[in-house]
Amino acid sequence: MDTLYSIARKFNTTVAAIITANPGINPNNLRIGQQICIPVPPVTCPDGVTYTIKAGDTLYALAKAYNTTVAAIVAANPGINPNNLRIGQVICIPQVGPPPPVPRPKCVILSPTDLAPNSKGMVFVETDLNSVVGLITNVPDPTVLPGGEVYKLWLKPVGAVQWTVTIMKEVFPDYWIGRLITTFPVTGVDVLISAEPIASTTPEGTGVAVGII
Repeated sequence: MDTLYSIARKFNTTVAAIITANPGINPNNLRIGQQICIPVPPVTCPDGVTYTIKAGDTLYALAKAYNTTVAAIVAANPGINPNNLRIGQVICIPQVGPPPPVPRPKCVILSPTDLAPNSKGMVFVETDLNSVVGLITNVPDPTVLPGGEVYKLWLKPVGAVQWTVTIMKEVFPDYWIGRLITTFPVTGVDVLISAEPIASTTPEGTGVAVGII
C-alpha cells in the first residue's frame, strides 16, 4: 500500500515536498487511483555526467561503459535501487574517464629446433581472451617427419605436466595455423609446435618450434 513516506523514498524526495506540491492532499487518506505530483529534485553531478535510464540499462553495464564502478554510481545517487531502474530516471555517473584501452594481441617469435632449423614460427596472444593463435611456416609436410601426421600447437603453464593441444590446419601452402582458448592465463606458458600422430595427447613426435609466452 502506498504511503507518502514510501513514495518519497522511491523518488528520492521528501514527504514535505510532496505535500507542498499537492495542496489539499491528506497524507493519511490516499485514495487508490488518486494522481499526485512528485517533485523530484534535479540531479547534480559536478564530478561526472547525468544519464537518463533507457530500456535494458543496468548499473553494471553503465559502470563498464563509463569506466567507473557500480559502488561509485550507487554512492552518487542516494536512494537508487540498482534492481529497479526506471526508464527516464536521471542518475549521476561519477568519475567519468576515458574508456579502458583495448588490449592488443602480443606476438611472440618461436625458436626453431635442431630437427627443423629453418622453421619460422610465432604465436599471437590475446591475454584478455586467454587466446593463442600459432603459425608455422618453412617446414616440410608433417608426414615426412618422424612420427608425423599433422602439426599440433601445444600449450601448458611453465612447470605444469598437462598440455592443451589443437591440430593446426594448412590454410595456405606451407602456412599452418591453429588456435587455442585456454582455461589458464596465457602468461608464463610453454609453447611447442610439433609434427604428431593425429591421436597423440602428449608430445611424442618431432618438435619444429618452441618458446615461452
